[in-house]
Amino acid sequence: MSMQESVINSLSKVWEQGITRNGVSQEDQKRAATLAARQRDVDVEVSAGHAAAFITAGRRTQYEVAIELAPLSDKQWDAFLHAVAKQPSQTSALLTGDNQLDLAQTVTANDIDFAAESNEITFSCTCSMPADLCNHTLATIGLLTETFHQNPFEYFLFRGKTHKEITTFLTASQGSAVSLENTLDSLKKQKKLLPDSLALPKKPQKIKQWASAPPPNSPFTQEDLLLLSHDACKRAHALVAAKP
Repeated sequence: MSMQESVINSLSKVWEQGITRNGVSQEDQKRAATLAARQRDVDVEVSAGHAAAFITAGRRTQYEVAIELAPLSDKQWDAFLHAVAKQPSQTSALLTGDNQLDLAQTVTANDIDFAAESNEITFSCTCSMPADLCNHTLATIGLLTETFHQNPFEYFLFRGKTHKEITTFLTASQGSAVSLENTLDSLKKQKKLLPDSLALPKKPQKIKQWASAPPPNSPFTQEDLLLLSHDACKRAHALVAAKP
């Protein structure tokens, strides 16, 4: 099983556990996946505690479906984020998008329940069907499940935290850990592992020495990158050559 499959499966367990607790049976979930496949062009709008979609029925009729779930409390989020921050591999995975986070394992180990409890999720549709789980609602459930599969941060958003809020917290936590472990004194002590002298070119390397060009969407030209690299080399040289 790949890391990508791991995070998808762990999120599936959490989300599916929650909707099962709220009356969406395994049979309903299978039907939801089938109905969602017919609505591939429909976008599900996700925000904190709310998800909505316009489901097409027939050629012209559309029904609005809403799925609501109260966001996690600040206490629950703090517990989860601190649990992730204590595990560098998971922090790095979230920040780099490697999707190695085993959400199910993390929340279970720290007694954090990301899954909805019974009667916490509400489903509504503008159609006239008396059933609580009409086909439009099931289709939206299927689409929402796919959305969470494709982007774990959409599930986090649904439970109350934005991508920026999560990454800002974890970046700060990671930065604190790095700054404590890599102080200037500790870096100077590494000088004994370096050669006695370091040859530093007076000018940046020429472009022809590059193996490839920057990506087309890069905000920097090759000249910019070379100058940045050259400046970084000078700063690094000054650091390691500094006298203790």
